[in-house]
Amino acid sequence: MADHYFHPTANQGTGDGSSEANAQQYSTANLDTAEGAASSGDTIFFLDGDYTSLPTAFDNGSTAQVLTYRSLNPLGARLLKTSYGKLSLGYGTNNLTSTSTTIVRDFYTQNIQWEGKTDGAIIELRGIKQVDTANATHGLLKGYIAGLNKTSLAHVVQGCSFTLKANNDTGFIGNMINGTVSESSFHILFDGTAGTKKIGQYTDFDSYNSSQHPTFKNTIISCDTDETLHTGLRDTSKLSYSCINTVSYFGPVTAAETGTNFNADPQFVDAPNGDLRLRPTSPCIGAGTAS
Repeated sequence: MADHYFHPTANQGTGDGSSEANAQQYSTANLDTAEGAASSGDTIFFLDGDYTSLPTAFDNGSTAQVLTYRSLNPLGARLLKTSYGKLSLGYGTNNLTSTSTTIVRDFYTQNIQWEGKTDGAIIELRGIKQVDTANATHGLLKGYIAGLNKTSLAHVVQGCSFTLKANNDTGFIGNMINGTVSESSFHILFDGTAGTKKIGQYTDFDSYNSSQHPTFKNTIISCDTDETLHTGLRDTSKLSYSCINTVSYFGPVTAAETGTNFNADPQFVDAPNGDLRLRPTSPCIGAGTAS
């Protein structure tokens, strides 16, 4: 199959999904059919609009396949859940070791728990803007990029912004082994008892092996209240050229403030409402690295 196109509410043209002009009306059944017919390297495009009837999984159609799900226009297609819920990515059933790569690009998303579906599921999130309205039930990105602990795979989070709501279970990225997070911003709206958990504590950021912590570069991590980073996120061999803006409840975040990292207000345009663009006076501008 070639690329496939979905419209949020109605068939366009012939409705066969072969092009933007002939986009098929979205439904979970139609998506399932398109996934099953997809070949490695194909893209499933979503035209602008709100998609609220979401499946529990983007089910990559076959083993060893690379399949991309993409908003046709950046942030034009909106994947929305009214309450916090899972969206698994990958091929097959849980604990399957066959490798697949699922790329999700350029969507506006809300209240989605990103999860690797199988042992062999490689996940790439690129250009995602997520603005939550509900608390993550297992902390921050413990919920959003959970299930990446299966094997040491090359997961990627690149060019994304997440405005996250959390209670006092504040895991940050749960069990993400050897992944790479870059050019991304995270702002945490903490809706709980400040200081009872650390950002990253839910899984200790250990990912089974301290040498396998995910790598953060050119990334901003900001919190709106009195919290701190767990020691797993203070590993400067894994955290570089990044701005860490949080008040340290449990003691100084000394490691994160050394080397190429610094602690400062990133000066987002409107962080509480999900606008994580930088103001012209932001200290983060020019503070990263191109390498």
